[in-house]
Amino acid sequence: MTILSLSVPRLIAPGFADIEKKVNEAYFEAAEYHLKASLNAEGTVEARLLDWKGDLLFCADHENISGNPSKEPYRSVAAELEMWVFLLNPQNFSAKKVSSAEVRSWLSEVGGVHLYHRGLRVKPYGDRTDDWLNINLARARNPEVRPSTSTVIGRVIAIDPDDLLIQKTDRLGFIENEAFLDLRRFAVDVLEWMAKERLKETEKKREEIKQESSQDVEDVKIRLEQVIEEEIPQENRAKVRQVVKQYETAKEREIKALRDDLQLYRSLATAGTTAAVFAHESSKPVTLIQKLAQRIESKGKQLLSDEAYTESLKEPVEMLYRASSSWKRFANFPLHLLKREKRRSGVIDVHSVIDDTVELFQPFFEESKIEIKTIKVNQIPHIRGSIALVEAILTNLLTNTINAFQVEGARNQGRQIIISTEILGNNVRLKVLDNGLGIKDIELDEIWLPGITTTPGGTGFGLTIVKDSVKDMRGKVRAISNGELGGAEFAVELPLSGS
Repeated sequence: MTILSLSVPRLIAPGFADIEKKVNEAYFEAAEYHLKASLNAEGTVEARLLDWKGDLLFCADHENISGNPSKEPYRSVAAELEMWVFLLNPQNFSAKKVSSAEVRSWLSEVGGVHLYHRGLRVKPYGDRTDDWLNINLARARNPEVRPSTSTVIGRVIAIDPDDLLIQKTDRLGFIENEAFLDLRRFAVDVLEWMAKERLKETEKKREEIKQESSQDVEDVKIRLEQVIEEEIPQENRAKVRQVVKQYETAKEREIKALRDDLQLYRSLATAGTTAAVFAHESSKPVTLIQKLAQRIESKGKQLLSDEAYTESLKEPVEMLYRASSSWKRFANFPLHLLKREKRRSGVIDVHSVIDDTVELFQPFFEESKIEIKTIKVNQIPHIRGSIALVEAILTNLLTNTINAFQVEGARNQGRQIIISTEILGNNVRLKVLDNGLGIKDIELDEIWLPGITTTPGGTGFGLTIVKDSVKDMRGKVRAISNGELGGAEFAVELPLSGS
């Protein structure tokens, strides 16, 4: 069996020649991977994954792809799947015709995997709110090397001469009969195969690096002993060997500390990815609540007078809308933080990360009746690091601050948080302060220790992560029990990228 040749999507927009040219000549070329798969009329499948140059990376037949243990054929219609996967970090776009920001904006409008039936797109498959292939759920469960709906564009083209796929009466989607379910399973299985192959390759490279590093250490030890024997006078060899031994002992202590840190962060990563799965799954009941609210509103207005509806149903219906909207925004929180591209190192715009984080926290501020204010220095501070590290600092400091308003005796009105930046020589200082009760019942030097917390139900890891993240970026952090606003104040200094 051979893979059917899929035509490259093209934008035809005579009134927008520049955009048309970029989409047709640059956007698709900027994809890191190009996936092609085919399901024939007999229900067997094969797939290929190409890199950005068009070179074949992996290929598989039905036996490798099918999620069915018995390798039975898919009981569906013939179909083709094509998908482009983008890695949206700026480093990947340094030699490309478009910027990562342009492609990100484009994908936010047209991204996802859409379904076509007889040449026409079938809604809602692939819409922003419809992850019909569970791409985001798979990423939440295991974010390594998996794309999200905001980093891919693709299509499933169903060839259905025998009318096996039956559209619903409202023309929105198909009835979930065997043909449709197996069509979806075909696409999901292909995506799972791609993820597994990429993960195997990633793990293989990691193991190679580990082995090379271990061998390098052994080689250096042998070379060091040769130098001692051949170039160090006999009377000094014992002293040199003693110093080397002391160095090795100190290095072992450092490695042990790193292993302990690794275990801590693996535990936190497990908690984070588990939270992301629950967050993704919570979108289903939230959508149901919104639909029920709409139905109550529609029926209430239909059966009641305007006055009666306003008196009896308007307020609770609006509360349902607000609650479901907040719930949906809360659910996006862990998914946002776990995006893989944020862990790549590069030059970071601190103000951009502040804005994104504040927007992400907005539902929490509103829920806790907190006024948030940002005071930014009149220039863009760029630092070297990763978005994930800066987000880790801000997220944990803001979480700490929000929790400070929940303790007994904290103010209920006029709650404030200020985030400010200033340039100090070759550093940028980032401050987070509030008007809560301040740091109480704990010594300042103890707040950074893992597992130490005064918050009921807290983990005690938040400020440890802040300290470690700042250290990783060659910065420093300090805390004041009662700062400028009266509550806790945290100041982080990070070196500017040019320093």
